[in-house]
Formats: sequence, C-alpha cells, structure tokens
Amino acid sequence: MTFEFNEILRFDREKLFIYCLENGNYQEQEQSNVLPILSKSVILNFLTRRREKSENTLL
Repeated sequence: MTFEFNEILRFDREKLFIYCLENGNYQEQEQSNVLPILSKSVILNFLTRRREKSENTLL
C-alpha cells in the first residue's frame, strides 16, 4: 500500500520545507497549496513561537 499526500511540511526546528506533489514528484515550494494564505515565513514564525510559549498563551 502506498500513500500519496498532496503536500508535506517538514520542520527541523530551524527551517520549514514545503513539498507539493506535482506530476508524481514532490517539489519544494515557498507557499502551501493547501493553505495558500499562509506563507512559509508565517508558518515558520508560528512554529518557532510555539516552542517558546505554551499552547494556551500562543492561541
């Protein structure tokens, strides 16, 4: 059984990678196709702040 996801986000505590499935291959992109209103920098900022603050404080 194989799974294909339209988009994969990978965060390594410093960098965010957004991979979108195009023609059977994943291509790195600067913006999410699933959540196009959220740029890579906005998502990275949220994830970075999440490490520094509690979940309730962040929301």
